[in-house]
Amino acid sequence: MQQRYATAFMLILWELFINTKARINTGILYSLLGDFEKAKAVLDERWLMFYVAIYMYSIWDSYRGSVDMNKLYLLADREDAPISSIRMGIWDINYLDKREPWLALVWSVLALPMYAKRY
Repeated sequence: MQQRYATAFMLILWELFINTKARINTGILYSLLGDFEKAKAVLDERWLMFYVAIYMYSIWDSYRGSVDMNKLYLLADREDAPISSIRMGIWDINYLDKREPWLALVWSVLALPMYAKRY
């Protein structure tokens, strides 16, 4: 989340809540054991759709944040502007440097299987 700790903390809490309500980890367990019918039966589809929505929002927000950071970096670089390269706040630290938006997508996709294995 690019040093946006409050947003990241809220998304993690919301994801954990939805994950518990949808019983996603139990569904993953049954599917890994090969019992697909039991996996389908245990999942709550209504909550599962919220899980997908939160996951897609976090990917979109990471991409949008990377694009915004790139714009600020390019502006400061082209104009040789006195824009501070670091801004410290109560909830986060924002660094002004060039980011790759596609990396946000890659890390988000890679993080989901690693997170699912822990539970």
